[in-house]
Amino acid sequence: MKIKHASYGDFSKITDFLTLIFPEDDPKYYSGFLYNDQLFNPDRVFYIEEDNRVVSVLWSIPRIFKDGDSFVFSVGIANVGTHPEYRGKGYATTLMKYVISLAHTEGANFVILVTGIPEYYRKYGFFNIGKNYVTINNNDVLSDVSIRVANIEDVVEVSNSIYCKLNLIVPLRNYSTLKSSLDWNRFSSHFVFKDSTANWYEITDSDRKRIFVYGVEKEKFYEVFEIVFNMDLDVKDVKLLLNGLSFVKKKFVRIFAHRSLLEKLKLNYEDDNETVMCLEIKTIDLNRLFLPVTDYF
Repeated sequence: MKIKHASYGDFSKITDFLTLIFPEDDPKYYSGFLYNDQLFNPDRVFYIEEDNRVVSVLWSIPRIFKDGDSFVFSVGIANVGTHPEYRGKGYATTLMKYVISLAHTEGANFVILVTGIPEYYRKYGFFNIGKNYVTINNNDVLSDVSIRVANIEDVVEVSNSIYCKLNLIVPLRNYSTLKSSLDWNRFSSHFVFKDSTANWYEITDSDRKRIFVYGVEKEKFYEVFEIVFNMDLDVKDVKLLLNGLSFVKKKFVRIFAHRSLLEKLKLNYEDDNETVMCLEIKTIDLNRLFLPVTDYF
């Protein structure tokens, strides 16, 4: 099996292949990385061809995480797929082993991915670090809040502050990285429902207390993929603002967040079926490692 590196010239056939494997996502989702991700190049896409067509693909995306004042280099694995007619022949395994070996050579601290089939990746040494959520239902309780599209600058400042105070290892976040994720997320089935697309919103009460949520209204829930707020804000006020969101939307609110944040809010969390997994290359505290849903790839 010969592993090929993609180029700008053949990126379209990679996109066509992934659209076949993952029809729920818009092809523009993949090109969004090409045009908006400053760390991504087509040669980070590895694929195998048989019979003059693409049969298996795997993306290896460089990612920079922050641990306090330190930068942590990592690799994100995404868009792993094999053509139905060629499955069970070891193509994905060949690509996976190649990328893991490459990550070692490049000096990555860890390899991280998101999956709904964790048992598959355990055989490569990946450890399940989890994905947690809580559900709030207070849509019948009157709560006076206002909701408006948030300023990206405010979200960056508040999110960097809260994750630092929670002592979490999280993706590097600045205006450019957050804006880029918004650009490609609008073509992902994760963040789109009918004509609605996830965005950052500021939820404010009459006393100007506020939280920021990255969310979209879906059929059953209002999905909050990330929540950030000033750590000086009282837990009771955060909950009241979330209750207000539930009241305004007239729906349950499902919130995805790191365990430490949910514990701070004194909320009982559950494990999602989809999860985040990590392969350690260098020693890292996996309990502090957090990949917000906003930053999925």
